[in-house]
Amino acid sequence: GSPFTIILDENPSEKDLEETADFTASFSQQWKAGNKEAQVDIFLLEQMYKEPKMNLGTFGVMETIDHKKTTLKLNFKKQQNVLRAVPFEVPNSIKIVPGKIPKDKFAIQISDKYKVSEEEALNALPTGSFDFDILIQIRSKKTATKKKTKKTTKKKATKKTKSKKRRSK
Repeated sequence: GSPFTIILDENPSEKDLEETADFTASFSQQWKAGNKEAQVDIFLLEQMYKEPKMNLGTFGVMETIDHKKTTLKLNFKKQQNVLRAVPFEVPNSIKIVPGKIPKDKFAIQISDKYKVSEEEALNALPTGSFDFDILIQIRSKKTATKKKTKKTTKKKATKKTKSKKRRSK
């Protein structure tokens, strides 16, 4: 089934809607399926209904108000002394995304990093597999340092000369 999240504020901000959509999508079957994005439907509590023939835990929705497309990603934060995976940016947090590392192996890495039990790390994670979302910064030639020692320059020149000699044989 699809998870749903209830915002108790009658006038939620756009930020509240975005964070709730991120959270709901990240803890849905979309993460388990390895998807990087998901669409979340937005509706009012009054639009939900339950019929007697519906399975336990199943609800219907009359119509949606809006949809939000969201990227599946989570950060870690201690909340009331318990590690949680949360949809908002957290300073110095590891950002995670759906990936190929099984949950049990990933939980070991998270428990080591945050100094918590493996069980606490497992409880913080959604169902599925994981990867670290790492931003790699590539320096351009313009920003690279131009200082080279004479020794380094001579070595490079020597390597080029040897390469030319090998080709001429």
